[in-house]
Amino acid sequence: MSQKIPISPPPFAQDVVARLTELLQTLTAGKLPEIPPLADCLNVLTNMNFLYGLGLGIIGLVYLLRGWKVFKMLVALNAATIGGVAGAMIMIQLGMQDQWWIGMLIGAGVLGVLSWPLISIFIAVFGAGAGAALGYSAFYQIVTQLHRGDLVPFAWVAAIAGAILIAILTFVIFRQCVVILTAAQGGVMLTAGSLCLLFKHPTLHEIISVNILKNPSWLFVIVLSFTIIGLIVQFVNTNREKQAAAKKSSSSQSS
Repeated sequence: MSQKIPISPPPFAQDVVARLTELLQTLTAGKLPEIPPLADCLNVLTNMNFLYGLGLGIIGLVYLLRGWKVFKMLVALNAATIGGVAGAMIMIQLGMQDQWWIGMLIGAGVLGVLSWPLISIFIAVFGAGAGAALGYSAFYQIVTQLHRGDLVPFAWVAAIAGAILIAILTFVIFRQCVVILTAAQGGVMLTAGSLCLLFKHPTLHEIISVNILKNPSWLFVIVLSFTIIGLIVQFVNTNREKQAAAKKSSSSQSS
């Protein structure tokens, strides 16, 4: 009788699940999470497989440059990813570590399918998540730089404000929010994928990681630069589409 070999998730996926589990435990305990050290984030990219890094960079380019054009597919991909991670975590929490992939498939399928008819709601939820993360991290970094650690417990206020603001904006200026969110996510993914690939070279890994740790603002500048490029490309393309549609509509009415 053949013995079943358990399917283990990739090492970087194990790191991500472990950190998300720790984050969930922190939140359920009524505590505020701390932003993970930059060195830990770089270690995750270092341990990531070359093919995963390449895929991350390619998908990031799609988000960055074609976000509005295929945003429904990208929202479904986001939903499926979150559902897959949540499903795997639930299976692990239930003590079924070897069946993590079953929960992943179920979670990815359910959220991926639901996102299609509920596209506006899912975009609002993703926007709220991005706004909460941005508000929380901005508040955290500001009070930390000002050496006002006593204000850190109030970071949740900035997170809620950011979540509400972005969620509302997704309904008011839908197209613009989709472009901004997809460009920002694409900038982050492209940066992460590029670093993963560059880190495979020992010399480049040492040079890049040392300089980023010395000047963390460089990482922000890189992500921001990619995001701005994506915003320009997407807004130019969407404006061209609107002008072409308006010209076609006016020509059909005149005829």
